[in-house]
Amino acid sequence: MNFLQQNFYKKFSIPLILFVFSFAIFSYNLEGQGIGIDEWFHYGFAMNFYDLVKEGNFLDECMTGNGDCKTVDLKCPGPIHRVGSGGLVKGIFVGLGDELFSENERVHYLSPDLPCRPIHLGIEERGVNIPTQDELAAARFFVPIFSALTIVIAFQIGKLLFNKSIGITFAVILLFHSLWFYFSRTVLFEVFLGFFMLLTILLTLYSFDHNKIKYKYLILASVIFALAVNTKPTALEIFPFIIGIILLRDFWNNKIIFSDLKRKFSKKAIFLVFIFISIFIISLFATFPYYWLDPLGQTLLQIESVKSENYSGLTLDLNKKIILPMIESATIAPIIDSYYYIFFPDEIPQSVTYGHTFSSLPLSLFFFVGLFWIFYRIRRKQITYAEFLIFIWYACVYSILTPLTESYNTSRHFIPIIFPMILIMAYGLNNFLTHTFSKKIKTSFWIFVVATHSITYLVFWDIIYFKPEIILNLPLLLNLRESFSHPIVLISGVIFIIVFLLLTYYRIRKIS
Repeated sequence: MNFLQQNFYKKFSIPLILFVFSFAIFSYNLEGQGIGIDEWFHYGFAMNFYDLVKEGNFLDECMTGNGDCKTVDLKCPGPIHRVGSGGLVKGIFVGLGDELFSENERVHYLSPDLPCRPIHLGIEERGVNIPTQDELAAARFFVPIFSALTIVIAFQIGKLLFNKSIGITFAVILLFHSLWFYFSRTVLFEVFLGFFMLLTILLTLYSFDHNKIKYKYLILASVIFALAVNTKPTALEIFPFIIGIILLRDFWNNKIIFSDLKRKFSKKAIFLVFIFISIFIISLFATFPYYWLDPLGQTLLQIESVKSENYSGLTLDLNKKIILPMIESATIAPIIDSYYYIFFPDEIPQSVTYGHTFSSLPLSLFFFVGLFWIFYRIRRKQITYAEFLIFIWYACVYSILTPLTESYNTSRHFIPIIFPMILIMAYGLNNFLTHTFSKKIKTSFWIFVVATHSITYLVFWDIIYFKPEIILNLPLLLNLRESFSHPIVLISGVIFIIVFLLLTYYRIRKIS
């Protein structure tokens, strides 16, 4: 094997394996997963956008949302369609999948002569007012590709900020995260949102890798971020984090000297932020025909549509909203639910009775371990830029997501926060295993962690792959509490806790 072959193998072997493995798992028997309760809506909008793009009719009323749209009943979803269509990129690839792999004549299933929200009303008829499973499978074709690419990007982010081990853990835990796995087999926009968000972060990190400014990556990151926001405006939750990367630019493994942080806010930093924001705004309007006729007016309509969903009027209830993002998306829901079921069975909140987290025991536990290490290093003034960045990432999304969260069951909002949580978990697991255990123990425990995490969702394999008749409405059917009704999940969880406690005891004895 010559030098070029060795270099190629070193750079691309792990990403290639991750992509092929992820795509195989996500794409298997796509028609076997039942329709999501909102998939009819996203399917219809995607087909509409794709047909308009093919015709070159970018200013059609169905694209801009203004005027009389004859193919899509815009009154059915309501004003929220202005921020909930999934954007042009998602529409093109979902429509292209239907174009290439569906043998049926294209139907939007959103025309004004069809009933509004047929699944919600229990009057759905496949092939009449909602897509057939064959049509869904064709439309879903490209989604697993984007999802598998996102897994590769996650690996690259973890590797760039820390090391290859953390990158692999980040990628594999994300692959088997129940929320990500579910969306990877639907035509909903969450996978496209996650892909563009992580790609934006990776390109921004590359822009300042080794403390050298690479403007081409920064410009490309700005454009990709615009695509993310056009896919779903919740991508803006990472905007402060992106600005933080630009301001803190340095060797990511260097320790932070807090007295020098003021120097980061230089004229050059302001100039770089200005470049990013300027290109982002231009790209935001340029990449989505929705804005072309009246950019300002259309933006104001989007803001009004968000207000119509009552997001702007939400208040911060300290007994509810502050903890909800953490509860719903990753960590302490099992503790909260157990508390109610054991001590106050007559006061169980309604949302707890039928909703639950999309986490796993390893993800929950090592997320807290990761947070412990971050705060420990901050206290000792030994924190690196990479460690500080992943904390900023989580804190930014958490603080912005909090006032938007009004239910345990708004799963669609939680994709942006699972990424920093999983990366913090990977960081925590890596620190837990470092410098104490033998390589054999490290490898064995890592495999056990991944297996315990993955089985939490794969235990629903029949629903995932072989129950097309089921209409899926998260968090019903697929959630952590439901998985504990399966003995294999419960037993593996108990064994995991026991092994973790034994290793913790061994680690403490070894250090002391």
